[in-house]
Amino acid sequence: MVRGRTRLELTIDAHRPPVWEDLQDHKNLQADSVQYPILGSHCQRFAAAATEITHIQPLAKPYKALEAPATELAYFTTKPGVSKEVLETKVEELVKTVNALPESWGAISAVWGPTVEKHDTLGLVIGWTSVDVSPIRQCGCPWDRD
Repeated sequence: MVRGRTRLELTIDAHRPPVWEDLQDHKNLQADSVQYPILGSHCQRFAAAATEITHIQPLAKPYKALEAPATELAYFTTKPGVSKEVLETKVEELVKTVNALPESWGAISAVWGPTVEKHDTLGLVIGWTSVDVSPIRQCGCPWDRD
């Protein structure tokens, strides 16, 4: 068992990313000179290149979104001249909209938060009943039409 993991998956599953109790627990694993190279060698069996790791610090519990049959991950980076606060407001509006959708739309849960590695980027996690029901996937972000 990896210390700090709230869930341990025995297989790599893109729809169930690791969830850490605390980001420091992941940093401790990365600093472990014995365990981390073993993990890396396992990943090299199926990954063609180095993996980019991005940590989202969700502002709400992400479990319902992460355990959905389809999990959508999106990253939003501020445009030059646009403040991070404006982006945060837009993403928060999107999350509230998704969470208020009727059940028939297939949305299970949405959460968002800042990313650790990129200070101008926000992460969005939405759980859907199916990948086909995501309106974001079908027609882009709602504010793209403004």
